[in-house]
Formats: sequence, C-alpha cells, structure tokens
Amino acid sequence: MARILLAEDDPHTIRVMQLWLTRHKHTVIETNNGREALERLRCTSVELLISDVNMPQMTGLELVRAVRRELGLTIPILMFSSRCDHAQLADDVRGLGVDLYPKPFVPSRLCQRIEALLSPEAASPDGAGKAVEVSMVSGASPTSSAGQHGWTEGSAAS
Repeated sequence: MARILLAEDDPHTIRVMQLWLTRHKHTVIETNNGREALERLRCTSVELLISDVNMPQMTGLELVRAVRRELGLTIPILMFSSRCDHAQLADDVRGLGVDLYPKPFVPSRLCQRIEALLSPEAASPDGAGKAVEVSMVSGASPTSSAGQHGWTEGSAAS
C-alpha cells in the first residue's frame, strides 16, 4: 500500500512498527536517526514519515524542519515521543504539519492513526498530505479519555 520511512533509534520500537506496518501491507524503510532519514528522503519517495523525537545525530524536530524547509516535502508526518514536556513539543512543531502521538503506544491504535493519515480524505485538494497538529491534554495519559490516544486535536496544519 504505502511506502513509509521510519526514523527511530530504539530496536524494540523498530521491530514492533515493522511487524504492524507490514501486517497492514505497507513497505517500511528503516533509519536509525534523523540525519540518515533526511539523506534517505533526498533520494527516496515515501507517502509517510514516522519519526521519534529524541534520536542521535539529528533529532526528530530537526528532521521535520529540514523535511519541510529544505526539501519542501508536504508528506504527512507522524511523530511520537515519550517526552514529558508535551506542551513544549506541541509548540515546537506548530505550523509544520505534524501529527503527534505519545509513547508508549498501543500498536493497533497507532496503525489506525497511520491509516487515517494515509487515507484520501486526509489529503489536501492538491494531493499533498495534510496532518493535524495536536497537543497533549494536561495530566492526560495515553489511555485517558482525552481523545482516542490521550492527545487532543488542535488546529489543522496548512
């Protein structure tokens, strides 16, 4: 179905993502840090970028900024993190068209979110991916009632 670039430095998360995404018939291209992911994006076409926030050599935030500003790509980006400063993270990605998702995550729910990002309804009129920016509800956990996965939707990214 879709070619997905995964930028993640944790081997366990890579295995889980690889298993679930291939089960959903996606092709997963693995990279271990933001710099590797950026180089791969320079020569490989993908429909979705999934990135961790904290990685060596180049963080997920630096990667997203480079993808949007240097490469000019409008693909959907899903970023997950176990960081505690959710409000700061939401501020850091505001305006970059990033969908935030907390760690730890339930793989089946994360795959539902990925499918939604890849759906034709998520695409803007010009065919470019359109992500939703989100922020963590104060005191919410990934299993709270504040949205399906603990994050609440903010304004749509342009």
